[in-house]
Amino acid sequence: MEVLLSANKRSFTGTAIGLVICLLPISIPAQSHRIDSLKKAIRQANTAVQKLSSTLELCKEKNSLSGDTLFVYASIARQLALQLKDNNSLAWADYYLKAYLLANGKIDSVLSLMEANSKITAALKDRNLYYKFQLLKANALNRKNRLNESLAFQLQLLPEAEKDDNVSAQLFILNYLGSTFMNLNDFNESKKWYFKGLQLLEKSVTADHQEIQSYLFYNLGLLYINAYNRGAFATISDSCLLYLDKTIALGRKREYLGTLASALVTKGNFLSTQNSFKEAERILKEGISIRDKIGDPYYKMNDLINLGSFYFQSKQYQKSIAAIDEGLLLAKNNNIEADQLQLLQLKAACYKMLNDYKHYGNILEQYVALSDSSNKTNASLQLAEIQTKYEVQKKETQIAEQKLSLLQRNYLLYGSLLIFIIGVFAGYFGFKNYRGKQHLKMKLILQEEQKQKELAVRNAEEKERTRIAADLHDNIGVQASAILYGTELLKQAPTTGNQVVDNLYDTAK
Repeated sequence: MEVLLSANKRSFTGTAIGLVICLLPISIPAQSHRIDSLKKAIRQANTAVQKLSSTLELCKEKNSLSGDTLFVYASIARQLALQLKDNNSLAWADYYLKAYLLANGKIDSVLSLMEANSKITAALKDRNLYYKFQLLKANALNRKNRLNESLAFQLQLLPEAEKDDNVSAQLFILNYLGSTFMNLNDFNESKKWYFKGLQLLEKSVTADHQEIQSYLFYNLGLLYINAYNRGAFATISDSCLLYLDKTIALGRKREYLGTLASALVTKGNFLSTQNSFKEAERILKEGISIRDKIGDPYYKMNDLINLGSFYFQSKQYQKSIAAIDEGLLLAKNNNIEADQLQLLQLKAACYKMLNDYKHYGNILEQYVALSDSSNKTNASLQLAEIQTKYEVQKKETQIAEQKLSLLQRNYLLYGSLLIFIIGVFAGYFGFKNYRGKQHLKMKLILQEEQKQKELAVRNAEEKERTRIAADLHDNIGVQASAILYGTELLKQAPTTGNQVVDNLYDTAK
């Protein structure tokens, strides 16, 4: 529902109006193999958690589901989320229910709910869901033909997605911007945003991004068709068909029924302008049959415009008027304002070809009145102001980012310098402390060596004293005995006294 898919709303005598894709349709049980397999997974779920997860997966296929089917499964998901107290899943279920309301023409209700819940939406932690809600609002604004308001909102949203680095959101917003500018008949600006989307896809192509890729292909095909029919690029019919065929191939492969139906119907309409009526009718019928599986009055109305254009090109003017009247009734019953100019323009062209100038004049009066109202809502001056405001805001953001980058570089420089100074001081004091420790260590080593030397000296002295004491003890004892012996001899033989006295003298000496 969030995707803006431009649709070929010109009768090929007027301008194109881009479509905001909801593709949330209205009946038929089995749409595709993938949807059938997801329904089977829900039936086979063993727990409430598994069932909730599978149900939300099915709701993701909303662009290929009928509206009634989406409503049923979104309601189931909501009940399961309440039961499990899963707030995030509850928010997703509410998103799908709002998408269903939008697809069924309850545009004012959706805008009122979005406005009432704006603070809750802004506080969502799931940023993917946040952008889904915001794009739902842009979708509703486009359906109300409030294109300038929608454009301003989208241009405000894009920088947020870029800041969040949310590629998926950026792609959707770029597609919305391209389609809104196409609705405003600014084809050059439209083309610029579409190609920005394709350039972003080149950097990040995933399975999740292939659906938005199909929207971009389709819208570029539609853009070239409108340029071709305006006569601006008379040689680009191949480009028209190239992008439409890319959309059809991707739609068939991935079962993107919404874009597949739109591409087929648009291609059929374009082929009718090339007078390939048989092939055009075959392709138109296939596209319409696929749309019947999906529903959504907004896109059924687009199919009726293309069908009416086909009848106009094949000169079946009454059938064309019948298809246009059915489209006008859908617009009235579903509160769709964006498409009525194209319907009236084509209807007026039919009456002119029938030479029914009474009805032709009445339709022209309705067209002029509605055109004046639309121009007031989407004045070119307002558009210029919105674009200028966006460019100024973008430049201010760039300047702010440059200032922030410069400030960060200054902080980095000053921080590095401070760290260097702290490192120098830390190194100095560390080295000084190291030297002090080494000095103390050396001092302790020297003290220990001195102690060991003193201990060695004391031990040597002690050994020497012991040795001397032993020597003294041994020699003195012998010498004392000799003296005693000599004195004994003197007592016994005084005549030999001189010799004994000499011996005693030497011994005592």
